[in-house]
Amino acid sequence: MELTNYRRFNHASVELGDGIIGILGQNGTGKSTFVEAIAWAIYGNETSILRNGKEGVKRSGALPSEECQVVLEFDLEGDVYRLVRSMRGRSSLSDAALLVNGKVLAKGDRAVTETMIKRLGMDHKAFFTSVFARQKELNSLSVLRPADRKKLVLRMLGIDVLDDVVEEISKDAGSLKGTLEALSSTLVNLNGRAKVEALREEVAEMSSKKVAIRNDLLHIEDSLKVLEGEVEAASKHMEVVEARSAAHRELESKRTSLTSDLRNLGSRKERALKEISTLDEKARTLSALGDVEARATELERRKEALEEVRAKHSKAMALEASMMSRSAQLPVLREELKRLEGEALAIGTPERTVAAAEEAIEGYRMAESAQKEKANMCAEEAKRLLDEIRSREERAEKVRSLGPESECPTCERKLGDHHHLLLKKMTAEIEAMRAQVASLMEEKLAAEEMARRSAERRAKSDERRRNALKEKDLQVRLRAEAEAKRSMILSIEEEVARAAKERAELGKIEFDQVEYESVKAALMDIRPKVDACIRLRTEISRRPSIERELEEMDRKISSISEELSSITKKLEELSFDPAELSTSRAAYSRLRDIKDNKAKKASDLREELSRTDGAIGSALARIYELEADAKRLEEVRARHMEMNVLLNVMKDFRTNVMARVVPTLSRNASELFNDLTDGRFGGIELDEDYEVFIYDGGEKYPLSRFSGGESDLANLSLRLAISRMIAERSGRHVDLLVLDEIFGSQDNIRKRNILDMLNKLQRQFAQIFVITHIEDVKDAVDDLIVVREAGDGCSQIGRVG
Repeated sequence: MELTNYRRFNHASVELGDGIIGILGQNGTGKSTFVEAIAWAIYGNETSILRNGKEGVKRSGALPSEECQVVLEFDLEGDVYRLVRSMRGRSSLSDAALLVNGKVLAKGDRAVTETMIKRLGMDHKAFFTSVFARQKELNSLSVLRPADRKKLVLRMLGIDVLDDVVEEISKDAGSLKGTLEALSSTLVNLNGRAKVEALREEVAEMSSKKVAIRNDLLHIEDSLKVLEGEVEAASKHMEVVEARSAAHRELESKRTSLTSDLRNLGSRKERALKEISTLDEKARTLSALGDVEARATELERRKEALEEVRAKHSKAMALEASMMSRSAQLPVLREELKRLEGEALAIGTPERTVAAAEEAIEGYRMAESAQKEKANMCAEEAKRLLDEIRSREERAEKVRSLGPESECPTCERKLGDHHHLLLKKMTAEIEAMRAQVASLMEEKLAAEEMARRSAERRAKSDERRRNALKEKDLQVRLRAEAEAKRSMILSIEEEVARAAKERAELGKIEFDQVEYESVKAALMDIRPKVDACIRLRTEISRRPSIERELEEMDRKISSISEELSSITKKLEELSFDPAELSTSRAAYSRLRDIKDNKAKKASDLREELSRTDGAIGSALARIYELEADAKRLEEVRARHMEMNVLLNVMKDFRTNVMARVVPTLSRNASELFNDLTDGRFGGIELDEDYEVFIYDGGEKYPLSRFSGGESDLANLSLRLAISRMIAERSGRHVDLLVLDEIFGSQDNIRKRNILDMLNKLQRQFAQIFVITHIEDVKDAVDDLIVVREAGDGCSQIGRVG
C-alpha cells in the first residue's frame, strides 16, 4: 500500500504480509487512517468512510495542485490486482483505475467502485460491519433497529437473494392471476351468457336477412332494364327536337344581326356624303391662303442663322465671367494651403509616442496582473490556514475540557501527562499558523499596493497614448485637407487655361439683337396661317379614301339584302313550334326520375347487402378470437397453478435456510465468546431479529445487562462469527479482517484470549489487522507497523523487527 497526501500522511509506502499485523501508535497519529485508506481505495467517497467530508481526505498542508492518492496491490482468488484512487484540483475531482494481472478492468471513480463491489460480493456497509471493525463500532449491529439489523445480516450473508426470488415469483403469479381474470371477463356478456353462442345466433339471423335482400334486388334490377329502354327512346326524340330548335334559334339570330348591320351601313353612308361636302369647302379655303408657307420658310432660315451667332456671343460672355471669378479664388486657396501644411508639420511624429506608450501600458498591465494573482494566492492560503486554525482550536478545546484525570475517548485510559504535552503541542501549532496568516496578509497588502501603483502608471501611459492618437488623427486630417486644397488650385488653374483657350478660338463676334427680335415677331404672326394650311391639306387628303368606303358600303348593302331574303325563306320552310321542345323534355324527365328512383333503391339494397356481409365477417372473426381466448385461458390457468406451486416451494426453502442461519451464527459466536471469557458464561444466543442474549448461570439475559468489556467481547464474537460465515459461504474469499482498538476495556487475560482466538482465525483470514495504542501486544503479533507524528505534523510509518 502507498499513500500520497492522504489525510495526515504526506507519503508512506509499506508491504504487508500474512498473519496478525499490529498497527501501533499514539492517539491522533493516524494509525486508523492508515488502514481506512484500504476502504477509501475500494469504495471511494462514501459517507461511512469520510469522517470529515470529502475535503478531509486530502492532507491539509498539501497545495491545490498536488494530488491525493492511494495505491493498493493485493491478491484475490489467484489474480493480482492493482487499484489506484485519487483526488486532484481545487474541486477535488475523483478518479480511479483497476488493473487485474496487468490489464485494465475498469476506469473512472464510479465504474471502479461498482466493479470492486461485484468482485468482493459486498458494499461498503457490509464491509465495515463484517470485515472492518472501527473504534467504538463493535456494537454496530446491536444498536440498529431490529428490522434494519435483520435486513443487513441477510444481505451480508447473501440470503436476501431468496427474498428477491420469492418476490419475483409472487409478482409473476399476480400478473397471471390478473390475465386470468381479464380473459374470463372477455368470454361472457353482462347477462353471464357465452359470447360465442350469442354471436352464432346473430350470424344465422343475418344470413336469413341477406337472402331476402338479394331477392328484392333481383326484382328491381329486372324493372330497371325495361325503364332504361324507354328512357333511351325519349332521349333520342328529345335530341331531334332540340336540333330543330337550335337551327331555328340560329336563323333568327342571323336575321336579327343582318337587319342591324343594314341599318348601321345606311347611317355610315349618310355621314360619309356629308363629310365629302365639307372637304370641298375646305379646299376652296386653302386656295385663298396663297404662298404663306414659302414666306414662313424664309423667316425660319434667317432666325436659325441669327441664333447661331447669338449662341457664340453668350458662350464668349460666360467664359470671360468664369475666368474672372475663378482667378479671384486662387490667392485665397494658396494662403489656406500654406497654413494647413505649417500646422501639420508643427505636430511632429506622434506614431513614436503611441508605440512607446503602448509598450509601457503592456509592461504595467503584466506587473499589475502578477501582483493581483499574488494577492489572491495569499488570501486563499490565509483562508485555508484560518479554517485549519478553527478546526485545531476546536480539537484543542475538546482535549482541554477532558482534563488530565479524564479517560481518553478512544482507549478509555487516563490521559495523565499526555494531556499537558498534547495541549502544548496543539497550542504551538496554532500560534505558528497564526504567524503564518499574519505574514500572508502583509504580503497580500504589499502586493495590492504594487498592483495599485502599476494601475495608476498604466492609466497615465494610456492617457499619453490617447493624446498622441488624437494628434495623429489631426495631422492626417490636416494633410488630407492640404492635399484637397492643392488639387483644387490645380483644377482651377487648368479650368482658367481651358476657358482662355476657348475664348481665343471664338474670336470677335458681332450680334444684332434688334434684327433677331424682328424676325421672331414676324414668325409668330405668320405661324397660325401656316398651321391652318397644313391642317386643311391633311383633311382634304382624306377625300379619296371616303369615296372608296362609299363604294364598299353600297356592295355590302346589296349582299346583306340578298342574305336576309334567303334566311326568311328558310324560317318559313322549317315551321318550328317552341311548345314541341317543352313536351319532349317533360316526357324524358319523367321517365328518367322513375329510373333514378329505382336505381337508388337498388344501390341502397346493395349497400345493405354489403353491410350484412361485413357484419357476418366481423362476427365470425370475433368468434375465432373468442375461441382463441378460451384456449389461452386454459393455458394461463395451468401456468398460474404452476407458479403458485413454485412460490410455495421457494417460501418453504427460504424458511428452511433462515431456520439454519440463526443457530449457526449463535453456535459460532458462542464458541468464540467462550474462548474469550474462559468459559465463564453459558454462551450467546440470537433471536429472530438477531438481538444478542448471553447465558449467565443458566439464565438468558439481554446484552444491556452486562459490562462494557463483556458487551464488547460479545459483539466482537458476533462480528467474527459473521465474518467466518461470509468467508465459508462466499464464492469470492475475502481473507482480510481489521479490528480497531478492541483491547481498550479488556484486562490482560482477555487481551491474551483475544490474541489466541485471532491466531486460530488465521485458517480463514490470511491477514488480520489489529489497530491499537497499547504496546503490550507488540510481542504477540506476526508483523508490527508503528505510526508516529513527524516534526512537520505529518504521520510516518515504520516497521519494527
